[in-house]
Amino acid sequence: MTTPQIYGLFAMLTAAAIAGIVFYCVGLRAGRDAGEKQGKEQARAACEEVLQHRIAEAEDLRSQLDARNREAMTLRNNIKAEAEDHAKVERGLLNRLAAAAPLSDEDHAVMLAVGAKLELAAGTFAGLGSHDHARFSRHLMAQVLDIADRIKKAQATAQPHPDSELIDWLNDHAVHYIPDMSLVQIEMPTLLSAADTWPPHLRQMLRAGIEKQAAEAVQEDAA
Repeated sequence: MTTPQIYGLFAMLTAAAIAGIVFYCVGLRAGRDAGEKQGKEQARAACEEVLQHRIAEAEDLRSQLDARNREAMTLRNNIKAEAEDHAKVERGLLNRLAAAAPLSDEDHAVMLAVGAKLELAAGTFAGLGSHDHARFSRHLMAQVLDIADRIKKAQATAQPHPDSELIDWLNDHAVHYIPDMSLVQIEMPTLLSAADTWPPHLRQMLRAGIEKQAAEAVQEDAA
């Protein structure tokens, strides 16, 4: 082999090596780009799948939260209605209690004194280390003070029972007989003429009699 042939062979091998390196780099870059693209697409698909799953879970939790909120609102409204009914019944009972046996300022003072003694007992128990007894004494004190407050409110809003007027009128204008020991008959002036419509209930009849008697009294005074 001549020297020019050797140089030519060397140059050819060098060019082939350079071309191989170039093609390797081009292939490596193309493969990397393709791999990155495929990886990004797979990652995007996986993220979208996870995101859709999280969105579905969030929607389910939102639905459950809305249902719980509706249940809570319904329960709150029921509790409010029951509390109002309870307060109404309590006011009625306090009014009846005040009408039957009026509560005095002395009763209120007694309840306050009991509350003060319970507070003193709670402090004493706490000083002795009997915290359970102290808490119970404070609980009783709160109840006593609440009763005292209700006594004060009952005194301020005490009203006679609505039937008291009817009973008083019946007591003043009716006559009773005792035919035998097991029967009492009560006769009362109805002050109703035949043209009047007879009320279906005794309470209504009593009120009609009171109203008509009052009207006749006004007419007599005017005459």
